[in-house]
Amino acid sequence: MGVYMEIRRILIAMAVAAMIAVPMGAFSKNVSAEESSEGERYILGEYFGADWCGYCPRGAKANEDLANAYSDYIFIKYDADETINVNVAGAAPVERGTYYAVNFVPDTIVDGKSDVYPDAAFTLEQRYTTAKTLPSFGTISLAGSTIDVSGGYENAKMIVKIKVDAALPIAGPDVALFVAPIESNVYIWQEDWEHVYSSDDASVSQWYHLVRQLNQYAFAPLPSGSFEVAYEYALKDIKSRQVADEGNNITAKTAEELANTLGVTVFIQDTASRTIYAAAQIPYLIGSHAALNGTASGQNNTVGQNVTGSQSASGNGTTKNSGSKGATPGFEAIAGVAAVSLALMGVERRRKR
Repeated sequence: MGVYMEIRRILIAMAVAAMIAVPMGAFSKNVSAEESSEGERYILGEYFGADWCGYCPRGAKANEDLANAYSDYIFIKYDADETINVNVAGAAPVERGTYYAVNFVPDTIVDGKSDVYPDAAFTLEQRYTTAKTLPSFGTISLAGSTIDVSGGYENAKMIVKIKVDAALPIAGPDVALFVAPIESNVYIWQEDWEHVYSSDDASVSQWYHLVRQLNQYAFAPLPSGSFEVAYEYALKDIKSRQVADEGNNITAKTAEELANTLGVTVFIQDTASRTIYAAAQIPYLIGSHAALNGTASGQNNTVGQNVTGSQSASGNGTTKNSGSKGATPGFEAIAGVAAVSLALMGVERRRKR
């Protein structure tokens, strides 16, 4: 029994470490400028969940399935147990759940307008379809955004380059630009009462697009034309949600692992009416996520930017992966280890305290 438990511990640790080091690429979409020139409106879902919520895997999967089904749907996630303040100069910070008056989880706000899951009259897909009827106000490009690790991972910084081209007027005293660093491949011990991801009542789960900061900037009236702006964030100020959980063989991320699993979401919103005019997302900013390549630039949406063998992003991608999980080179061997390890995790149905 002692040998079995030691083998089990090693396999689980290997699987978790390997899958963090090589992001699997779920929900990554790569939209080129050529493919996104039809004036489509891209839709942003803001999902609220928690690890103790046994119904939340259902809400998470609804967002994942919608992102896989529709290439113009992107989502971000807020942990209900965290207070992610909006960082804005000259004004009091407002926690996002408070702003939307979120009273239960799981819950998803679609394009700033509606709490749509699970108890609203419309399903998540119906809210998405309704949001699609709104006009396209313009484009956001995140071309050139990257994580600079030239000074080492401990001193790394996220560089977000934003270009906005307005097709319709975007103006008003309450219009703001939001920049949210997001973290994927976050291993969490998740309650799962409906067995959405596991046959057990709880298991190790991965979270994607988890908001780590939310920075709000003034947005000058833009009746037409374009503007460009860039922001930098020190990675040492971006804290991973993944914490050490020895009882469930989860280790805290290193600075390198965190950098490899960070991306960014940008959106423009009228904070009074809650209307979101445009949104963009790059799930992984650093080049270790080799399933996608190049810089993607889309109508209201930039997703899937990556580089290969480099520490900074460049070039223009022309590949479109509509939410496919995608295979990372060498992932088959890792997946084999993970399958055995995750099966062994089923021995323990509840979190060790």
